[in-house]
Amino acid sequence: MTDPAPGLETISTSCACGWTTTGDVDSVVEATADHAIRIHNMPATREQIIERAVRVPAAPTEPGEGAA
Repeated sequence: MTDPAPGLETISTSCACGWTTTGDVDSVVEATADHAIRIHNMPATREQIIERAVRVPAAPTEPGEGAA
């Protein structure tokens, strides 16, 4: 997975211990790196986290939503 534009895409990461997080790229990278070092004493780079992240599809919009 390439590094998506910050704030424009929702991604999710999960850990073998059961921990998960979902959100924008920057917040997921920050939370995952923090979890990895605090809980497992395993530093992770932004690139490693994004490589293992899963894209979360955008929720479908309702017909007429956003119409003026």
